[in-house]
Amino acid sequence: MRFSPLAAINLLLVALILAVGLPGLFADAVRLPSEVTIHELQMGQPVAQAADEGAMGRLDWAAMTSNAARADLALAMLADAADPHSTEYRVAGDHAARQLRTYLAAAPDDSRAWANLALAEMRRGTGGAAVIPFKMSVELAPASAVDLTWRCGFGLDLYPLLDDDGKAMLARQFRLAMDDGLDTSISEQVARTVWEHSAIPLVWGFVADDPATAQRFTSMLARIK
Repeated sequence: MRFSPLAAINLLLVALILAVGLPGLFADAVRLPSEVTIHELQMGQPVAQAADEGAMGRLDWAAMTSNAARADLALAMLADAADPHSTEYRVAGDHAARQLRTYLAAAPDDSRAWANLALAEMRRGTGGAAVIPFKMSVELAPASAVDLTWRCGFGLDLYPLLDDDGKAMLARQFRLAMDDGLDTSISEQVARTVWEHSAIPLVWGFVADDPATAQRFTSMLARIK
């Protein structure tokens, strides 16, 4: 079959559009769930989706044109690098932080990406560089119930490096975590985090001024002892 020069040019344009556009279309479909990435990065566990070669392959393809997919792919690589003493771990950390910063330059209102950047910086041993991303994640979504457990735990890890503003932000997160209107399981998880960090006196100072909040904190601690 022969095509006219005009038809051939049109086909070429369609091919170029597909080549550029399709990776972006797949990006949202295969992005790693942010809350899973946060949890597994924090716990030092491999990202489960990495075992799905098909999904990771599509994510790799989407990364050709999508900053979001590139950031997620870098996070998957970081979560899979389990040995903090390995070169792979350091390289993956550097790569993840770089890709997340590139993504955030275009999407600065993504609180989960800021959270992932904070965790990536902590994983690569640059805790000081995690302070601003942590604060940004809280500032952009201060009442995000799904993030309270990791924020409180991460904030305790980061506490010696936080400035006064950051410490005040963390205190508000703990008070929110002990609100009566919140799911009890979240409050209990936060209390367990406090117990595991041996941070009861510190957090008591955050909640003691409000009798209802202090009482809920006390009752949550009683559940886990």
